[in-house]
Amino acid sequence: TAKLDINLTDNYVRPNLEFLVRQAEPYASEVGFGQSLDTYSGSITLQRAQQDYDLYTDLKDGDGNPLSTFMPAGSKGRMKIVEVYHTAPIQFVYNSNLASNFIASGMPVESFIPDTRFYVLPLFEDILRAQMLETAQRVRRSHYHYRIDGRNLRIYPT
Repeated sequence: TAKLDINLTDNYVRPNLEFLVRQAEPYASEVGFGQSLDTYSGSITLQRAQQDYDLYTDLKDGDGNPLSTFMPAGSKGRMKIVEVYHTAPIQFVYNSNLASNFIASGMPVESFIPDTRFYVLPLFEDILRAQMLETAQRVRRSHYHYRIDGRNLRIYPT
């Protein structure tokens, strides 16, 4: 066997882009950008007086398929739950409705078609503020709590 002596004293080691991308991939995956893993969204239909739900059988996609069926056969992989929404879904608030659009279509100020919806796109800071408020409302005002223990999800109160 040959002994390989490499002296890196006073040398600048230049990482290449591929190495940096491999280094950054886990961090990007955590924030949901440039993931190397598949992500799925599912829901559990809550039953009255039932607290415990099995994530591998009760967590289902929109078509009613358990999310555990998307794991490769024979794999020992695990599911990673990123966020649990345990509040009522957010309702969209429109600034106008069908009746006001119909009435406004006859006014000389501006013309509208009967099913016009107006969307105001917020700026970057407004998006961050809305996310902070939404998280604060979910955490502070929620009367519900949950705990994930292995493959079991427990909802409080029943």
